[in-house]
Amino acid sequence: MPSVDPTIAQAEAAILEAYQGYWDAKVAAFSDPASDPGAELEQFAVDQAFADVASSVFTFRRNGIKVTGAPVLSPTVSEIVTGSEGSARIVDCVDGSQWQPIYVATGEPAAVPGQATRLTTTSTAYYYVDHWTIRTSEVDRGAPC
Repeated sequence: MPSVDPTIAQAEAAILEAYQGYWDAKVAAFSDPASDPGAELEQFAVDQAFADVASSVFTFRRNGIKVTGAPVLSPTVSEIVTGSEGSARIVDCVDGSQWQPIYVATGEPAAVPGQATRLTTTSTAYYYVDHWTIRTSEVDRGAPC
């Protein structure tokens, strides 16, 4: 059995923890778009990942939508670079079948009919100010999984 570099294994665990934290903060923000994204999002998301969540929250707020439930994640980490300028790639098949947008006023579904609920999401992690954060997170709507 090949040995695993403990530094890489520790980095992967920390990256997955940051990724889960990012998603937990994103789910919380989308479930209550009347509130601005909280400190949890700032802890786990930077750059484009933070901006995308904040933008979505404001769009949901403007349109009277919130997202109920939670997605099921199954991430894999690759391309790990450790050190002060660490980075990594995370690919996930996000199952959103139990994480759905609804109109707050009516409780009616707000999802586009026929939209895939399991989509490939590719994210980048970045070592920033002594901890791992999520820098980008792109959903490929053309790549159901």
